[in-house]
Amino acid sequence: MELPVSNSRAMLADWRYDSDSFRQDLPQHGIVPDIPSRKGRSALQKTDRGRYRDRNGIERMFIHRR
Repeated sequence: MELPVSNSRAMLADWRYDSDSFRQDLPQHGIVPDIPSRKGRSALQKTDRGRYRDRNGIERMFIHRR
């Protein structure tokens, strides 16, 4: 994955981005993935629910402004 130069420390995304390849690429760039697991995932991944709630609120703000 090619990422722009950034000082980001975490990647907040919804469950659609829950793939092993995506999760493995982020730490190579010093970024912690904070992505909820898909329902069918055998090994659930940790997610900061507070961060996820904040991400969802920001996303909804942009969707409703269209």
